[in-house]
Amino acid sequence: MTAFTTAYKPSVHGFRFGNRFRHHLIFGLSTWGRCNGIAQVSLDYFRAGRPAPRVDVVNYDTGPISGLGAASWAPDRVDLFVRRYGDWIATKRFEAGRFSDWRDVSASEVSLSPDAAAWGPGRIDLVVRGHDAKVLHHAYDNGWTGAGGPCMWPPGFPDDRGGQFTSAPAVAAPFANRLELYGRGLNGELWFSYWDGAWHDWTSLGRPPGIELTSDPAAAAQMGWMTALVRGSDRAIWQREWSNNRWQPWRSLGGVATSPPAVASPFPGRAEAYVRGLDGGISLSILENGRWGPWASLGAPPPGLSEDRPAAVSHRGFLDVYARANDESVWHRRWSNGWRPWETTELQVTDEARRLTDVIYGRLMTSTITPLLAAIPLGPVALAFVGSMRNYVTLRPHNNEQLFAWAAEDEMEKLTRFFQAGNPVPLGLLDTGGGFGHEVVAFGGDINVRGRSVINVYDPNFPGCDTQTITLDPASRSIASTSGNMWRALWLRDDYRPEPPPV
Repeated sequence: MTAFTTAYKPSVHGFRFGNRFRHHLIFGLSTWGRCNGIAQVSLDYFRAGRPAPRVDVVNYDTGPISGLGAASWAPDRVDLFVRRYGDWIATKRFEAGRFSDWRDVSASEVSLSPDAAAWGPGRIDLVVRGHDAKVLHHAYDNGWTGAGGPCMWPPGFPDDRGGQFTSAPAVAAPFANRLELYGRGLNGELWFSYWDGAWHDWTSLGRPPGIELTSDPAAAAQMGWMTALVRGSDRAIWQREWSNNRWQPWRSLGGVATSPPAVASPFPGRAEAYVRGLDGGISLSILENGRWGPWASLGAPPPGLSEDRPAAVSHRGFLDVYARANDESVWHRRWSNGWRPWETTELQVTDEARRLTDVIYGRLMTSTITPLLAAIPLGPVALAFVGSMRNYVTLRPHNNEQLFAWAAEDEMEKLTRFFQAGNPVPLGLLDTGGGFGHEVVAFGGDINVRGRSVINVYDPNFPGCDTQTITLDPASRSIASTSGNMWRALWLRDDYRPEPPPV
């Protein structure tokens, strides 16, 4: 086995943004990822002797597609959660006076809207509805349960709370080691479960007499008090409340809601309910002294508001409501000694970032997509002339044993020659699942032709990871990344040609 290094470094020549891009081809077809363009433009910067630009915020075209969940353990800290394209849950936070960008928090596929609650500093509980209609739970306890850092995919939701639900769930956390869950069941009734060190079975809270429940619920709680709000078929908001050691009858808050509700409770005896009203803006009603006040409009941000569930958090002297706009951005309106104007939570994408990602997309199209789309209809003869990109198509029919032998012998011999010359090179990959293609940059490693090889790579799916490797193991006849990905095929993109990187 021979150890090789090159001057390429992911922390210098790789990008800080990840490969979460969605782009549109023809007839409404969307494709995902620009790994090919990211890898090759990264190599362009290396060949030019320049570091990659330190761009953090880019336009992924993968905005929120659901209502929101929000959790806050202090007025200067708010964590937001949303479902994005691909049915991943993403989060952003408000901290130190500014919002972060969205980042994926879970790789599980989910449906509808997430919800979240915080019972104290460093703790967030996140709930979603899975595609199987069960409630799934995930906990942040100064770090997400099962998270593997920047070199691993985010974990799935580890806690299956069961049930069968036709709505997104709601969660409240009144104090440490206490969680309360709500969801609309298959029978149209509101169902309730709680955790106090152990999970308790789901029980039905029914529905208002003569009223159907028509939305996701919202929940808030304090010591000895719980409440759930949900829209009824009369378009009013209805409440089921636990007080005086029992569930009280359903009561109506009135109003005309065009979205599910949100609710927050900053201290005992106080709660704030929000819905999208008939005017398209957010309406607010406040519970004080046991009575709900009239609904008052807070208006809407310039893009207008979707009909998805808003989210709310509050502390003494502080109210904050969040909602998804019609352009898939998220806006909020905050009260602190008076209502401030609506403000976006989205970060500004700079002209530099747009130029860079446009070049990456262009490189993807010219170096791989366009040549393949032109050659495939003409068959093997045409494919033979488009370089090693053809392997994304031509290797698929081969069995795994053939593909491993080819990668471990022919491709490791080629990689040895590249590394001996000090040249990093793109690697093409085919996964073992759905057969999608991927591209990384190989820049060093321990290479053993026909033996066990460990290749150091920059993987565009894992920005910030300097230690990602791909191992070819003859004992198991496997090709595996430290991220957990398994591959059927690996080959050098020896058709890479350097181009001047963006200015």
